[in-house]
Amino acid sequence: MDSAEQDYIKKAKDGDRDAFVWLCEKYQPIVYSLQRKYYLKDFEQDDWLQESRIVCYQTVNTYRFDQGLTFGFFYKMNLQRHVFSLLRRQEALKRRIDRTVTSLDEKLEYQGEFFYTREDPQALTSFQHVTVREHLATFHTQLSFFEREVFANYLIGKELNEISSELRCPETKVKSGLDRAKRKFKNYMT
Repeated sequence: MDSAEQDYIKKAKDGDRDAFVWLCEKYQPIVYSLQRKYYLKDFEQDDWLQESRIVCYQTVNTYRFDQGLTFGFFYKMNLQRHVFSLLRRQEALKRRIDRTVTSLDEKLEYQGEFFYTREDPQALTSFQHVTVREHLATFHTQLSFFEREVFANYLIGKELNEISSELRCPETKVKSGLDRAKRKFKNYMT
């Protein structure tokens, strides 16, 4: 390594922007070489250059002249490790996605060739959803005060024992009140 390069490294370490840019540009061929060798999904030229500048900055700050390595070799080693890290991250993401995705072949095998034409009978259409919400908005007038309290707590996901302790009454009374409210709601909706 020549003394001019050592000066640039020292200046870059001290925060000299021009020296840092000079080092990044000098070692850009390493970036292009790794770019041809490894494929990073959705990485464009600018992404590669940005990642290389980050690694160059880290390399400048960790490089020691007494370690017996040239700056270029140390930078290439760090950049290659960084690329491997990015590749591992992409593979981990791909594995996570692969675990959660069901293939069309699998759906065909288990559900038959017309799986995509079946509708979920439990799913509400948008119209049904709006209708239920409208009915819920006025339904409370059909209930007694106790039934209204029980039903409101039930709708927000509370368990019968929670409702019972909150209303300070036996769980059997809460269950009866909820059953009445459900029955009234069913009649109200039809």
